[in-house]
Amino acid sequence: MASQPLPDPLPPGSRLDAAFARMLVRTAGPRWPLVLATLRAQGKSGAAPAGKATIRKLATGLGEAGAEERVQALADYHRAAGIEGLTRGLAAVKRRLIERVLSNSKISIYAGGRSDVASGSIDVRVLVTMLYLAERQGSVSVTSLTTGHGVFTKSGNVSLHSYGRAMDIAAVGGVSIFGNQQPGGVTEGALRNVLMMPAELRPKELISLFAIGGPSFALADHADHIHVGY
Repeated sequence: MASQPLPDPLPPGSRLDAAFARMLVRTAGPRWPLVLATLRAQGKSGAAPAGKATIRKLATGLGEAGAEERVQALADYHRAAGIEGLTRGLAAVKRRLIERVLSNSKISIYAGGRSDVASGSIDVRVLVTMLYLAERQGSVSVTSLTTGHGVFTKSGNVSLHSYGRAMDIAAVGGVSIFGNQQPGGVTEGALRNVLMMPAELRPKELISLFAIGGPSFALADHADHIHVGY
């Protein structure tokens, strides 16, 4: 089913300056996602939020284990998007995101869904969220993208799955969503992780048996999966 694609979630005004991005990676090395997350958490906005001396100091002193949860989550988002995606926009690196999703051993996708991803029909928001949750949760199992999902929802609306803008998650961290939707459990943890993503990557629909604010709401027929839709 055809639909106008959503605009890039990272418009030019939200991207990193290319020269800054190169300096960040050269100076901070593999710690660049955490350094950038720390700067953002400190309120440093803009395309070039710090100079080389600040980057070097943060890269030397920071440790992932000591960072607060929201900073860690933002660092995991940066890893998912990649430095090129944060610089050029996610649409520009979609093919690379596809390759990373399909080759990531922490992401399990049913056969039809892998074909959906390979075809390029899945929105970059869904791809980045898969990579992010695989990082945050240790692994993620996706059981519905477009192939095999009905065109319409039970309420009669066209499903976001039909547009390549939704996924259903049956397990995270090797733990099934079914039977594990207790307060404080793995499902609620996954929902909270999704809600810690930057505003431009937060979904329109986040459905399970929980309603914990924002776009999350509960539906009784979502006992065995989390629906993430954009």
